[in-house]
Amino acid sequence: MEAEDSRVDLWARAPGHAVIHALLSRPGMLRNRGAVARLVGCSPVTDAGKSWYSGALGELEVGRMLRRLGPRWTVLHALPIGGGDTDIDHLIVGQAGVFTVNTKHHPGQRVWVAGHGFLVGGQRQGYIRKSQTEAQRVARLLGNAVGWPVPVQAVVAVLGSASFTVKAPPIGVHVIKAGALVRWLKRRPPVLTGQQLEAVLGVVGTATTWRAHPDDDADLNRHPQFDRLHREYGRARRRRLLLATIPVVGVLLAGWAYLPGVFGR
Repeated sequence: MEAEDSRVDLWARAPGHAVIHALLSRPGMLRNRGAVARLVGCSPVTDAGKSWYSGALGELEVGRMLRRLGPRWTVLHALPIGGGDTDIDHLIVGQAGVFTVNTKHHPGQRVWVAGHGFLVGGQRQGYIRKSQTEAQRVARLLGNAVGWPVPVQAVVAVLGSASFTVKAPPIGVHVIKAGALVRWLKRRPPVLTGQQLEAVLGVVGTATTWRAHPDDDADLNRHPQFDRLHREYGRARRRRLLLATIPVVGVLLAGWAYLPGVFGR
């Protein structure tokens, strides 16, 4: 069996595991390209798959940032919840408590937040309610596993936006720039004792804490496939940019050939 077909447990899940699985396994997300399509730089990702592709890149980037937290923190990625395809982008555990991080990657978009209103490019999004629901669900499942109420805080980490404005912070959800996430977490005051933290860490990596039945297909490691797709995406983009410059270069060369004749008169 090839390495890319190996299954991974919760501890070994890389950032973006679930969204990458969806991108690579759901119909209509990727485009079958022939030689001509490759030649002209046709993207391997369809319009339907673009948001999933961008989401995967966002989770991978935030995952890299979270490596700076250090050994006193525990981070799990793409944590599956329940029997469907719901997952927590990043679950972070430390003496400051438990945090569910919902990564939102919006390159070049304007992000504006006021209370429960979350606008991206002027369009309202349900990120606040979704993040609250995720944190409440994690708190309930962890509480059932350890036998006492576990404090869980919801976080929305915004990545890549052209502008970021929090007019009025929402109650119960922290909305922050992804680049400030690690610093913000390290400044949180402790809320768990050493014994409580040990108890939580004893159950967070157990699959049965989060879902009743395993999903063998969703547990496949598809990151090698995504890495290849990412390289193909980059090559296609560079090819399109190159082809777009050809008419401009032609005009410039024609003008350059014409100018000596003009000034030579």
